[in-house]
Amino acid sequence: MFNFRSVFSFDANKASSKKQYYLVDKLEDFSEDEGGIATVWAIFWLILCFSISGLAIAVTNAWKVHAILQSTADSAALAGAYELSVYENIDIEKEVEIQANNYAALNMSPVRYGDVLIDPDIRFGYWDGTTFEVMTDTSEGTDLANAVQTITRQAGANGSSAVGTFFLRFIGFDSFNVVTSATAKIFIR
Repeated sequence: MFNFRSVFSFDANKASSKKQYYLVDKLEDFSEDEGGIATVWAIFWLILCFSISGLAIAVTNAWKVHAILQSTADSAALAGAYELSVYENIDIEKEVEIQANNYAALNMSPVRYGDVLIDPDIRFGYWDGTTFEVMTDTSEGTDLANAVQTITRQAGANGSSAVGTFFLRFIGFDSFNVVTSATAKIFIR
């Protein structure tokens, strides 16, 4: 018959010293063993692959948002230029801003993307074929503006939201700032 008393009776001093020697022996064996280097290399390469994948996904997403923002800036500038060509009075800035904002909201929903086009980013001026000059004086007697420039952005400023990243958040890179602009000139009044 098996004696349970002998199993559970032991000397506490002998047990603790045996455990200490056993632990020291295992730590020495572990420090000298080179068999687990593949795990370290696998973890290193896994982190590197996740970082590169995260960068590829985030840059692709930012590029996609850039294309949508450019399309939005183009359509808003064209809508504003159309309003310039229809109306010939000096006080049409508000109408142009309304139409440009309407087209921007149709292209990029403010619910999803934030406010990508704000009124200060809709500028009136003169386009001479190479440069855009902002119109500063809108009083009576000045030349009418012949161009509209719009700047769309997802930059975390002006009430819009920056383009977020995915895997790159783990290394502290949370967002991209994307800004585009477009200028449309009217030729016939």
